[in-house]
Amino acid sequence: EIAQFEATVVQKTLVKLQQEIAEVERREQDLAESVRSLLMTIETQKASLLNQQTAKQGNKIVQALIQATKHHGPLSKAGVRGRLGDLARIPAEYDVAITTACGMLDYIVVDTIAGGQQCVEYLRKMNLGRASFVILEQIQRDWSQRLQRSQSTSFPEPRLFDLLQDIESEDLRAAFYFALRDTLVSRDLDSAVQIAYEGDRARWRVVTLGGQMIETSGAMSGGGNEVRRGGMKLVTAAPAKASKGGKKGSSSAS
Repeated sequence: EIAQFEATVVQKTLVKLQQEIAEVERREQDLAESVRSLLMTIETQKASLLNQQTAKQGNKIVQALIQATKHHGPLSKAGVRGRLGDLARIPAEYDVAITTACGMLDYIVVDTIAGGQQCVEYLRKMNLGRASFVILEQIQRDWSQRLQRSQSTSFPEPRLFDLLQDIESEDLRAAFYFALRDTLVSRDLDSAVQIAYEGDRARWRVVTLGGQMIETSGAMSGGGNEVRRGGMKLVTAAPAKASKGGKKGSSSAS
């Protein structure tokens, strides 16, 4: 009986120890999850701050270049059109989508290679930083032809390009198509996945209204509490007619 009693005590002690170990492991998991969440928050805030600093620097460069293009300015004959994202408008509901999907909205559009070189030299001389440029004479013919060919292919979801309004001049259509290609826009990630993939291959580049991306490489991005917005001018009033960008619902792979 004594042996049986001792065995029972040992058994109860083991059960208690196992319960305590399980509780410690649970607390450890909770702590690890809290640490991961905190690190993610820190990284998100760092990325947000970096984006804000980059945007401020970019705005400073754009303002300096535009100022230099004014009458008798050093870039008055350089053929500077302006920042790409300022040369058209898009409805406000697509703000996050286009800011996320188009990394070239902050590029400066210039007419010629020589004009681009003048801008680069001016930035260097004034120690204003670096900028990227879209050179119209280099892309105009090829991308205008690609845009024209793309109009014949139907797709159930619109391209971002087709949602553009008030493009400042006809020759800028090629610049916007060069920047956006046939990126489609979808309401959410579930519908984006259905659109993007054909079998196990991603055929279409798709962005959601919330800023999730699926690339033609198959890569998918999204998540976090911060979204990118404000990259493009927004439509301030209800449009009277369809977009100047192209035929809504047309697309092709490029």
